[in-house]
Amino acid sequence: MTQREKDLEFLKTTELFRGMNVRDMEYGMSSLKKGTLVSNHYLGEKSIGIVVTGEIAVSSVTQDGKELTMKRIYPKDCFGICTIFTHAEMPNTLQCMCPTTVLYIKKSELLKVFKRDPDLMLHIMTIFNKKILFLQKKIEMLNTTSAKARLADYLVSHANSNGVIFLRTGKTGLCSSLGISRASLYRELDNFRFSQAIEYTDQKIVIRDVSHLRQFSRYQLDSQAATC
Repeated sequence: MTQREKDLEFLKTTELFRGMNVRDMEYGMSSLKKGTLVSNHYLGEKSIGIVVTGEIAVSSVTQDGKELTMKRIYPKDCFGICTIFTHAEMPNTLQCMCPTTVLYIKKSELLKVFKRDPDLMLHIMTIFNKKILFLQKKIEMLNTTSAKARLADYLVSHANSNGVIFLRTGKTGLCSSLGISRASLYRELDNFRFSQAIEYTDQKIVIRDVSHLRQFSRYQLDSQAATC
């Protein structure tokens, strides 16, 4: 199997292109060092980026000057989809947390694909809409809800099919993602554990009673949209 064939097989495993015909897709690859700021431009053109290996932190600065980690992007996750068809640039900062490889698909290539494959265009536009709604809800959540509601939202939307959330960046990373202090995080974790809604260790959180968590969750965030 050639490298191109491997890359296209990888593309077909991502949420963005799963089940789609990507045989004629043109793309570019970029290898980035730890600490590098990541752009949504490739060869001077706006592009969609898909993480092949590594990890990228997505952060934003709040009105009071605090840096808030919105999420982390892992292999098969994408970025840049909300601004690719606009004149606006990404409002967030993306930074590699380790050596990272990104696969880029330029805007011009995406438009060519849309013309020859309407089904793929509809599929990707649906994901675009989910992503935008997810970000809108998360921003509103961070601006208006309590630490308890933020934690409940995060747990409900990020649990896998077994109700487990793995803490890849530990409790510190979770605090940054939620925009709350360590004291607030541990207080709410202990409250949910006392209510027998969760169990937790340093590495993971296990949901035991999702209906209890949903009592405090304002939004049912789409976990698939969170990864695109």
